[in-house]
Amino acid sequence: MTALPDPSLQPDAFLSALHTAADPDRAARDAGCVLHGLGAEAGADPAATARLHAAGARAIAATLARGASPLLLLAQADRPDDAYAAALVEGLMGYERIHVGLQDGWRMILVLPPTGQNAYWRV
Repeated sequence: MTALPDPSLQPDAFLSALHTAADPDRAARDAGCVLHGLGAEAGADPAATARLHAAGARAIAATLARGASPLLLLAQADRPDDAYAAALVEGLMGYERIHVGLQDGWRMILVLPPTGQNAYWRV
């Protein structure tokens, strides 16, 4: 398996490379990420689901400790959904430690730990 870019140093390149990995779960774990699945109810409104995912990612970013492993939230979607993508990006606007990868039917949200003082709580 080819080594992926470091998620902490090149998060967008990491997510792009992860989309092409034969086993994204294993590749992410090998890169040092902790994985959690993104849940969604069948038939749920895609924009509402994206807002829920964004809220969860923001909560994680606000509490993730310095030195923690990057956290990758992921799910395989049936098809790309513009409403989901737009609502997710809007819900995460301004969070520089959260990166999104949406392509080829994958939904990936990478939450990186703070490198300095946690700006969310000032600790």
